[in-house]
Amino acid sequence: MKTGLIVTVVLVIIAGVNRISAQENLGASITLPSFEARLSLGFNYDLLKLPTAVSFENPMGYMGINIPLNRSFNIRDMAGQTDSIFSDTTLFRNGADFQPKAIARQNPNNSVMVTVPMMGGVGSFSYTQNFLLDYETILGNPSISISPELDEGMSFLLRGTINVPLSLSLGWETMSFGYAHRVDRNFSFAFNISRHLFYANLKGRVDMNLLGNYNIHVDSAMAPIYGEIDYPSEKVNGYALGAYDAEVWSPSIGAQFWRFSLASRFGFSTKARGSLEARYYLPAFIDPETFEIRYDLSDPDVLMDPDIRDQFLSNAVDSVGYSTENRLHWRIPHAHTLSALVLDRTLAVSLSYTKLFGEIEMRLEDILKEQNPAGTRKNKEGVVDSIGVDLGVKVDHVIVLHGNLLGAFLNAGVFAFDLKSGERENILGENMPKGLGMGDAAMIPILNMGAVVGAKIQLKVQLNLLPLPAFKSGLYYHF
Repeated sequence: MKTGLIVTVVLVIIAGVNRISAQENLGASITLPSFEARLSLGFNYDLLKLPTAVSFENPMGYMGINIPLNRSFNIRDMAGQTDSIFSDTTLFRNGADFQPKAIARQNPNNSVMVTVPMMGGVGSFSYTQNFLLDYETILGNPSISISPELDEGMSFLLRGTINVPLSLSLGWETMSFGYAHRVDRNFSFAFNISRHLFYANLKGRVDMNLLGNYNIHVDSAMAPIYGEIDYPSEKVNGYALGAYDAEVWSPSIGAQFWRFSLASRFGFSTKARGSLEARYYLPAFIDPETFEIRYDLSDPDVLMDPDIRDQFLSNAVDSVGYSTENRLHWRIPHAHTLSALVLDRTLAVSLSYTKLFGEIEMRLEDILKEQNPAGTRKNKEGVVDSIGVDLGVKVDHVIVLHGNLLGAFLNAGVFAFDLKSGERENILGENMPKGLGMGDAAMIPILNMGAVVGAKIQLKVQLNLLPLPAFKSGLYYHF
C-alpha cells in the first residue's frame, strides 16, 4: 500500500527545500514544530499455542487481554542520518532543540478459547486478535520561509505553514475450530481449521498555506513589476485514502508423542479487495514530482515572462494523483514448531524451535499515476506510468525456553526479525551491530513471566518485557 505517501510528501518537500537552498541559495529556512508519532503494535502469543495443548478431562474456557504499557523515545536517537538532517542550521532554525517523539506500546489483543470433551476427543473453539497495528502522526504547524538572495532591485519572499495528520491501521484476526484425540497416554493428535480476517485502512491529509510577494525594479525607465503570491490550503493540499479486507481459511495439525510435540501451521496467499486513491496539489512553479522550483528566480527575465507571471497572479497549481482498484496481495508463511519436554517434575522445562518458510508480505502493483493539467496516465515515451508497493516482514528461527514451577512460569528466547521494502531487503539486519544478528536479520529477544493461581477458576497474570512491554491478564474457568 502507499502507506507512507503523505509522510513521504512532507519529507521530500523538506529534502527538496534543502537541495534547492544549497544549489540556488534561496535562503530557505524551516521552524520545526512539535512532532509525535504514536505506534500501537500487538502480537498475540496465543497464536502459537500447540493444537494438542488441550484438557482431555474437563471442559475449559479462557479469556485473555493485554494491558498496554507505553514506551517513549526520541526518533533522532534511532538513526544518525536523520539526526544529521535536522542538525543542519542553514535550513532549520531550531534544529538543535527539535525533539521528535515516538510512543510505542502493545495493543490490547484479546483471546477467547473454549474446549469441550466430545466424540472420544476434545472439540475446541478460539478467537484471537493475532496482530494489530495503529499508527498516527501528530505534527504541529512548521513555518516555512523562502527568501532568496537576488540581484539588486529584485526581491522574492514566500512564507507558509504545513499540517499533516496521518492514520494507518492493520489487523489480523483468527477464528479457529479444532478437534484433538488422545490415542493413549503417550500419543495424541489434533486438527484445526482457521478463518483469517485481514484489514488495512489508510487516511492522510496535507494542508499548506503559502503567502508571499515579488518585486522587480531593475530599470528606472520601466515601471516596477510586483505581485502577490497567495496559495491557501483550499488550493494547496493533498490526501490519501485506502481500505482493504480479505478472508481466507487455512489448516493446522499437531501431534504429541511422549515428550515431543510437532505443530504445523500452513500459510496462505490471498488477494484483499479494496482501493487506494491519493493526490496532492502544489504551486505550479514547483515540480510536483521532484519538488524543485522550475524557474531560476535570480533571472529578472523569468518573473517578467507573461506566462510565468500569470502562474503567480492566478495562483495556478499542479498536481499528481495515484489510484488503483487492484487487489492487495497478502501472504502468510508456513510455520512448523518442534518442542521437547526436558524436565517433567516440580520444575517443568521445555524447549521449542519454530521454523518459518516465507514472510508476511503485502504487495500492491500497478498504482497508476495521473498528472494534471494533461490528466494523462502516460509518460513521455507513451508508456502508462505506475508505481508499486512491496512490503515484507520476516520472522524466523523462534527459539523459546519455557520453565514452570508451582504455577509460576518464565519464557525466554530469541527470534530473527527483519523488514523488506521493494528490492531492499534486511533493512534492520544490515544496520545491526556485530553480534546482534541472526544470519542476515536482526536478533530480537523474548522475555515474559507470570503465574497461574486458583483451582476451578484460575487467574493468569503475565508480564511481557521484551520485545514490547505489556501486562497480560487471563481467566481460566474449568466447568
